[in-house]
Amino acid sequence: IGENVIWRDLGEDAGYYSSHRITSIMTNKGPSEFGSATGKTGRVTTIADCICYENKIVYEWLMRDNSFLVKQLGIDLLDAAQHFASFPSNKNFLDWRSEEIARVKAGEPTKHQWTTEVPSEYATFAKNWIATFFNQKDFGPVNKFYHLNAKAQWPGGVEAVGIAGIRGAFIQWLAQCPDAKATCDHIAVVPYEDEGTDIAIRWTLAGTFTSGKDKLNQYTGQDFFVLGSTHLRIINGKISEEWTVFDEVAAYANLIRDYKNANPEQAE
Repeated sequence: IGENVIWRDLGEDAGYYSSHRITSIMTNKGPSEFGSATGKTGRVTTIADCICYENKIVYEWLMRDNSFLVKQLGIDLLDAAQHFASFPSNKNFLDWRSEEIARVKAGEPTKHQWTTEVPSEYATFAKNWIATFFNQKDFGPVNKFYHLNAKAQWPGGVEAVGIAGIRGAFIQWLAQCPDAKATCDHIAVVPYEDEGTDIAIRWTLAGTFTSGKDKLNQYTGQDFFVLGSTHLRIINGKISEEWTVFDEVAAYANLIRDYKNANPEQAE
């Protein structure tokens, strides 16, 4: 089910950038990447950010809410992460991830840059949203960014409504990475009907994992990395709806895999 496309013209020689948000409904009738068939039906949100040139996708960042999917399949998030951590990663991925972690921690911009302009009002709003909540950990101004009855959807099936709920979602998630830094890697802006504006933000976060859960304590001190995408609907200058997508299963699987590689004698 296609829910929205937020796009940007990159220029005549570069094509265009599109951020697609889709919801998929599927029934797990056979063995899958998550294990044996469960027979259960799940709903999952995906955001695919794509560079399109000459009517073809030439580069893509794909983010899916796998933690909500496994939850609906009756699989524990950490069990799913352990399962994926058992598969080796290829060198290209490991090199890319290492470079991205270093880039984000240093606050450096992504190498994917274009000269076409984004409306300055909304570009500033998006950058301030990243800076305020992810980098400064300043959760007081939530009411300056969000309407009182705003709704936010986050990974794992988290649905927050209102200022207190949205503030709580930020605080709870960022508690596991107190020194997190995030970069605003891409912004696209399109009108929403006659009453507002939709903004797509692709962002990357890196920091030091700090666990408050017994099952994750051994991974404290390791690099935590997330590739995320957020769609914001702006009405009268504030967010009325938010959809944020990243893969929690992959984030935890990377932690577990890194730990096993660094501590082979302790790995199960």
